[in-house]
Amino acid sequence: MAFWSKPEKKPHCLITITTSDFIPGTLVMLYTFFKYNKWFDGDIIIYGYGLSDSEKSLLERFPNVQFAEPREDLLQAIDKVVAVRRDLAHKKMVFYSLNLFMLEGYKRYMYIDSDVLIQGDFGELMDLEYPMMCVPDRATYLGKAKDGTTFQVAQAPTEEDHFWYRTFNAGIMFFTDEWVNKKTYKELLKLVNPDLYKSLKRPSTDQYLLNMYFRKNYHALPGTYNFRLGLADIIKEREGDTLDTAKLVHYSGKKNPWKHMQMENNLTKQPLFYEAMLKWMDAYQDYFTFVKQMEEGLIDVSFFGKVTQR
Repeated sequence: MAFWSKPEKKPHCLITITTSDFIPGTLVMLYTFFKYNKWFDGDIIIYGYGLSDSEKSLLERFPNVQFAEPREDLLQAIDKVVAVRRDLAHKKMVFYSLNLFMLEGYKRYMYIDSDVLIQGDFGELMDLEYPMMCVPDRATYLGKAKDGTTFQVAQAPTEEDHFWYRTFNAGIMFFTDEWVNKKTYKELLKLVNPDLYKSLKRPSTDQYLLNMYFRKNYHALPGTYNFRLGLADIIKEREGDTLDTAKLVHYSGKKNPWKHMQMENNLTKQPLFYEAMLKWMDAYQDYFTFVKQMEEGLIDVSFFGKVTQR
């Protein structure tokens, strides 16, 4: 079982966070990532919260998987936040995304949540020179701002710095090595502060502080790179992409297709969820076909692209 150590300079790094109940999502995300992105030549770094060895072995079916542990100073800061915001306790591991800013040794970094289905090649992003790239969040798509104290959509925003414009969804982020250094990490760590989280009206974790730090310094990508079902209509209207053409479909919120009650709830509340659920289920079935063929020695190494051609 490989644990992360600083590499010689490599082109790419894909980072995700998972827990035992998110393993199906992580497996589908990794399978579909390798299926469509043959240019990838780097490491898969996974922050696994409470994973068993057998669960880790499932993830190690993919090449160059390494497991990483969050830094102790970050864990201590998270505990202080959770002490005043008990409603964040069940999702405290999402803060682990901040560790990526100390993973030196790569040129390009991708953070992708484990509840993402990849439907296409997004290697074109690796040629762009922007230090950080993300897709705007719902508030920005609707032309609204967020209150910097509560992180709620502001009802009557002004141009004051208290109101945040150009906020983004932090479930999928692309960085260059320009941001990955001790200075960035230390500045972000200071924002994992219970005083800042006391006033939040919604249980946000890393997305709140990442927007606090980066909202004025990111390049906005179109919704195809972080397609959320609740924004499907506005993405189609403005950018032309649909669930079928989106390159990364993000089942954000309580929309995990592998969780029975979330499926039941969304089938009636979210019109597009049925179609999106079937897409994810098809990919899950394809993943098991892939596993069977791998065990039978029928998978050609070219499936994994450049990582097997070094």
